[in-house]
Amino acid sequence: MAQYASDGPTPAPSVSWTDDPLSTSIQRKAVHITELRNAITSLKSHTHIFPHGAGSSISGGPSPAPSDSWTDNPLVVGVTLRKAAHGNEIITALKALDGHLHSIPAYDPNHSGTKNSDAYSPGFTFLKDPLVAGVDKPRADVHNQLRTHIESLATHTHTACCECECTCTCTCTCTCQCQCTCTCECTCDAQI
Repeated sequence: MAQYASDGPTPAPSVSWTDDPLSTSIQRKAVHITELRNAITSLKSHTHIFPHGAGSSISGGPSPAPSDSWTDNPLVVGVTLRKAAHGNEIITALKALDGHLHSIPAYDPNHSGTKNSDAYSPGFTFLKDPLVAGVDKPRADVHNQLRTHIESLATHTHTACCECECTCTCTCTCTCQCQCTCTCECTCDAQI
């Protein structure tokens, strides 16, 4: 069994933040939520490149893919009011990306679309989840935590396993089945 490490996500989300880090003295701005949204949108269909033979293989997008359907999109400075939904949508998208997998066609000999990478599972936790409308005010520590989670996603990698490198010891027809472990199936025509 062989394992292959990917590069980081393509496209990589921007993690250049306005007013970084946020503090209690900094007024919350629409751009702060817009930057988080843009990063999630970038991650929604990101791929990874895995080595394969002398070349490489590109994975499919993440499964599950996060939603990038946003309340009040775009946010309009001086018009759009702050809502708990804005933060909750980011939290929901990050939860979808926690534990996501990819399918790497080159490592899927049966072309079944099997999610054959390991899961990226950092175990995101949230200081406030869910944010409650009319109760929770924007907090620098909560927003900075969301940024930190996205920063980890901006550089994460996956490992894909098995390129059918098992060896069969059959004297008849042999096929290898790979799902991160190799199983040989030997079939013989009973001819005398």
